[in-house]
Amino acid sequence: MTIGWFRDLVIIIYGLFSLAFLTLIGLMVFSLFRRLEVILDSLKVTSANIEEISTVAREQMVRPIMQVGGVFQGITRWIEMISGYFKKFKKGVNDE
Repeated sequence: MTIGWFRDLVIIIYGLFSLAFLTLIGLMVFSLFRRLEVILDSLKVTSANIEEISTVAREQMVRPIMQVGGVFQGITRWIEMISGYFKKFKKGVNDE
């Protein structure tokens, strides 16, 4: 048993341990990937649900609020128009 034989034995043992370690790491990565795939699918479903909820909220809440705002804006313009006529009428009476 020469030093070359021990060197070869150490190289073989190191190679076997490296192979086992890399196989274990590969299995862990694959397992993690499968778990992350399930989590990502769940996130896709959740984001679709949130998108649907926001669409319903927009249709059920925002549009009626905008319609009410439009009514108030119309009333405000009507009041401004009427007050403008009274101001012109009052100005015309004072000028005479």
